[in-house]
Amino acid sequence: MCGSIEAPQNDELYHRDSTVVSARARCQSVFEFFQWPTRRSWRHGLTAFQRSHSPRSRLQPTLSCSQLQLPACNFTAPRMPSFSLHFLTRVLVWLVVLVVVRVVVVVVSSFGDYVPPNFNSEFLHGREGYFFGLYAWAFYAHIVSGPLALLAGLLLLNPRLRRRWPVFHRWLGRAQVMGVVGVMAPSGLVMAWWAAAGPVATVSFITLSLATAGCLILGWRAAVSRRYALHQRWMERAFVLLCSAVTLRLMVGSALVVDADFLWWDPLWFDPILSWVSWLFPLGIYEAWWRLARLPRPAERPRETS
Repeated sequence: MCGSIEAPQNDELYHRDSTVVSARARCQSVFEFFQWPTRRSWRHGLTAFQRSHSPRSRLQPTLSCSQLQLPACNFTAPRMPSFSLHFLTRVLVWLVVLVVVRVVVVVVSSFGDYVPPNFNSEFLHGREGYFFGLYAWAFYAHIVSGPLALLAGLLLLNPRLRRRWPVFHRWLGRAQVMGVVGVMAPSGLVMAWWAAAGPVATVSFITLSLATAGCLILGWRAAVSRRYALHQRWMERAFVLLCSAVTLRLMVGSALVVDADFLWWDPLWFDPILSWVSWLFPLGIYEAWWRLARLPRPAERPRETS
């Protein structure tokens, strides 16, 4: 196929080149035998290793790649699998799903303390003076719409469900927007007026309710105008804000474990500070993570071997 190839006149140079190329072939065959099985199998590497070490191949003269006018045989070391940002994102998503489901189960299982109202329970303790009336309507609407909004958010953010049943995704999204904007956010505003942690927590919960409703409205408008990337980002923000109740429970539980009385701040300010941190901290993590995922990755340079 390549035609006749004449050996060089100088026998010493010829045997020296053949020895070098034969050594390179043996090194490459050893590498192919032990390399990560991606494109070449281990059987191919074993065959090349046996051929290069057979007595017959040692006696045959070997021409260099430059004499055959072929490109140099460069090979790179295999890359072991590494933990990517995509893998860490999936792990974080599954942790969030498990924690949200756990908190929803705990909230639903505690409905026995709320119907009828048990003022010796943890949340309703000391609220008997203003519970009956507007606060009761807002409270029951909030504890019913909150878990439903969290579960709907988990389903809406599932990409497989969104691709497989787009009609269900649209109708569930509309129901979530109407439920949060029409029921959950207004009831949160009413309950914030009687926040047990004081006026600082009242401002925090009012801001949280308005921000959650605003994110959902902006996400719905982006979906109507077919700007789906912007729609997804606003809905992800809204879900992070909806998870503020989950974050608040986790922070309170952690404070009870480590005994928050020994911290540097005044215990009287613990609940007001947590009312802000419970939604500002997760929102900041989401914004930083989203920007980190969009950073351009440096181009991978191929390894050159002499």
